[in-house]
Amino acid sequence: MNNLADIKERIALDGFAVIDNIFKDEEIDKLFQVISQIDSSKPTFRKNSDLFAIRQFFKEVPASVDIVFNDKLNSVISGIFGNEFFVVKSIYFDKPEGSNWFVSYHQDLTISVDKKIDIEGFKSWTIKQNQFSVQPPIAILKDNFTIRIHLDDTNEENGALKVIPKSHNKGICRPESIDWTTQSENVCRLKKGGIMLMKPLLLHSSSKTTNKNKRRVIHIEFSRSSLPNRLNWSELMIVQASAKSTELDKIPKETETQHFVFPNSYSWKEFKTLSALIGDSRNIHLNYLDGTIEIMTTSAAHEIIVHLLAMLLGIYFAEKDIDFIPTGSATLESETKGASVEPDLSFCFGNKLGDRDLAIEVIFTSGNVTKLERYRRFNTKEVWFWEDGKFSIYRLREDGYETIAQSECLPNLDLALLARCLLMAEPKSALKAFQQAL
Repeated sequence: MNNLADIKERIALDGFAVIDNIFKDEEIDKLFQVISQIDSSKPTFRKNSDLFAIRQFFKEVPASVDIVFNDKLNSVISGIFGNEFFVVKSIYFDKPEGSNWFVSYHQDLTISVDKKIDIEGFKSWTIKQNQFSVQPPIAILKDNFTIRIHLDDTNEENGALKVIPKSHNKGICRPESIDWTTQSENVCRLKKGGIMLMKPLLLHSSSKTTNKNKRRVIHIEFSRSSLPNRLNWSELMIVQASAKSTELDKIPKETETQHFVFPNSYSWKEFKTLSALIGDSRNIHLNYLDGTIEIMTTSAAHEIIVHLLAMLLGIYFAEKDIDFIPTGSATLESETKGASVEPDLSFCFGNKLGDRDLAIEVIFTSGNVTKLERYRRFNTKEVWFWEDGKFSIYRLREDGYETIAQSECLPNLDLALLARCLLMAEPKSALKAFQQAL
């Protein structure tokens, strides 16, 4: 892959750059396969002889997300722009072989939002196919960036973008102001699987197709700006950073979790004696079930996820006006029940303390669904396990815990969004992006 520092410098100077070989042919074939399975009769689809387009592409074709954000693309994004940006617009363009559709020189001056509100600095409102667009303050446009993924070989004969280098530094300008005696035009030729990165204020255009070849592109816009008042991005998706860019990988290996199980039949008295010897150490969890003792030491990585998760859920409860009592890692134990368990997080919903409605375990190198029996004895209604960046949800039924796809305690919570935020490199950015998404 090209040197990312050089590409970052070129984008700052010229307003654009191209990178080849980000996607393999097999990945592009998978994209075409998932696109072909979508119902194209929805309002977000546009289809005529010159163009087929899917607005809010990632919402309409969710199976495309994991294909698009592969390790190479994630590395480009984090290496050039950092990890604070999130997706705010995605469009799939299919320019057919015989298309006469062309676009004259322009800048991308609008963003897509969820409603029209009179706010200072936001102007030129339009609505198209039930989508609100507005020109925001120029600071937002200067900070945003766009990635165009090319799914076909593209040149000037089938609509490759033509750009005016450095025009992004001129602020908002009209195309008729271009002085062709001093400005040059650059054609952005790309091979299938390559990407183009550009700033919204870069003047760009595309021509009619003349070689009877398709030009299919996924256009993705990114921002890290929070919108004011009650205005929200109409499409917001947090990209899960690649493993190499997360803070977890910066933690020394010697701080990882350790897990010990003593399966002999220890009495409750022996367990409580051991508990007293360990005391209130915050980085040791001690559990008991029918004579078996389990000891787990927690790591810095573990604590980062637990505390960030607590903050994210706190934001969700406040935004959705959910009454709750945070019971944290308070131990649930009973000699008569033959069990003791320490969750990483737990909650009672409503205003009354009682049996836990929700318990959460963050798992790195220890802990598994065998813990469910401990929670069952304390009538914990729902248990979540976070492991390998994903949540597994279990709901208590009459005959034990059942795996479910969506929380019944928090049925409207987007667990995929929550999981992506937990893996963002900067906690502050994760909190801001999660709140904006709500």
